[in-house]
Amino acid sequence: MLDISELQGGPVEILPFLYLGSAYHASRKDMLDALGITALINVSANCPNHFEGHYQYKSIPVEDNHKADISSWFNEAIDFIDSIKNAGGRVFVHCQAGISCSATIHQTHPT
Repeated sequence: MLDISELQGGPVEILPFLYLGSAYHASRKDMLDALGITALINVSANCPNHFEGHYQYKSIPVEDNHKADISSWFNEAIDFIDSIKNAGGRVFVHCQAGISCSATIHQTHPT
């Protein structure tokens, strides 16, 4: 039987403090802990924040479609990422599939 983790691969390190992945990765506490993640940005209207007592969360409740106005969230996302980075933490950004919405958010962060 095929394990879904074999299809998902792993989160992608964008910068030493910034990772990108899917809702599946965000549900794997062992994976998040192994990466040293301290906070998550959930770019989804329907993905749960699985570990609210353990990590800091920023929820960006946008639908995963071409009509969603994700740009209105850029400044909040940048501020959140910067605050976690400045505290020595690491941020994991995800949406449902880890392809479009979360990639857009991480691209807004100046390196």
